Amino acid sequence: MSKKLLALMILGALVLAGCNQNASEKKGSIEYKNDKSEGRVEMGENVKLPDDFPEDVPVYKNAKIKGTNISKMDNGELMVITLQTDDNLQNIKKFYKDELVKNGFGIENEFETDKSVTLTSRKGSTTVIVSAITQNGQTTIGTNVTIKKEQ
Repeated sequence: MSKKLLALMILGALVLAGCNQNASEKKGSIEYKNDKSEGRVEMGENVKLPDDFPEDVPVYKNAKIKGTNISKMDNGELMVITLQTDDNLQNIKKFYKDELVKNGFGIENEFETDKSVTLTSRKGSTTVIVSAITQNGQTTIGTNVTIKKEQ
């Protein structure tokens, strides 16, 4: 496994840990636009899956959506979905591995500790990274979907 990928997975786990601690405190939505991207972030209790979220990317059923971040750029799109559940890491890992493979994604990397799991998968121009971390009896799942535009 490359050092760059490992660093990204560790960064993802740290971000999830921060999201888990503050997810119930942050609520609302914000839209942003700059020279390189535009998007929308939503957090709170009644967040819905974005309408254009890819149908072939699984979403853990026994979890509540706590936040979304959709960013559109010239070279593609990034979608981040943050979920929270009481389920254990092994159930979450099995669900995502099974569903991603069933939907045509290849599992490229796996990283696991006693409190976290990260899967990296790819299908065509779509990359999906799922990171789950358990903290204080709750598991936070972050699903990062990157869709590169065909050049």
